Amino acid sequence: MSLKSQPFLQGFENIGDRLLAIPKDYRLVEYIQRFYPTINTILTDNERQGLERVANGEADVFVGSMFSVNAYIQQQGLTSLKIAGWGGPEDELRIGVTHAKQDLLPRINAGLAKISQAEHISIYKKWHNITVIEDIDYSLVIQVVTALGMFILFLLYRTMCVSKYNVHLEANNKQLQKLQLELEEKNSNHDFLAQHDQLTKLYNRQYFNRTFLEDARQPQEKKLQNNNIS
Repeated sequence: MSLKSQPFLQGFENIGDRLLAIPKDYRLVEYIQRFYPTINTILTDNERQGLERVANGEADVFVGSMFSVNAYIQQQGLTSLKIAGWGGPEDELRIGVTHAKQDLLPRINAGLAKISQAEHISIYKKWHNITVIEDIDYSLVIQVVTALGMFILFLLYRTMCVSKYNVHLEANNKQLQKLQLELEEKNSNHDFLAQHDQLTKLYNRQYFNRTFLEDARQPQEKKLQNNNIS
């Protein structure tokens, strides 16, 4: 077992210069001293003490029985630890009888031989059920949610600004259309006043000069043009 910040070590050969905690009464103490004498070890009174030393940073790795270590982790809430690898001689399940009952061994072995592999795994899981506790690091989730929330707020702010601008632009367009209509109306009134008498509302001299004099000039201009052509 190690902290989750440590890499997956797989076995004893990859421990390197890390400090290994191991209960002093474990048979693995002799095994490690014999096959891995270069590993730095620290002996603890029990498995619980070894796990706590790893959790507190006093040791880098702890080696222990998978079943009992899993129970300690669940009881003490040491969710910062993880399985870093497997090593050492594997413990196998055995059934023992007294010398007085040793004649039962052939019957027990015959009964065990009849158990299928699927039944064997089912029984094994029933009595040695291991739950791997995963301590989820929510820091990345919080960062992503925060960034997403800020982005959504920016989009909302942008949408509000665009909507406000569109409302303002629409109001300006309506005002511009109103001014354009007023200008056209004033121009029309100005033309009417320029061509009519204010009292009688009849056409005035300006309208007469512009209309009839221009009509009189057109035949003369055409006549002059015909003379020039001839």
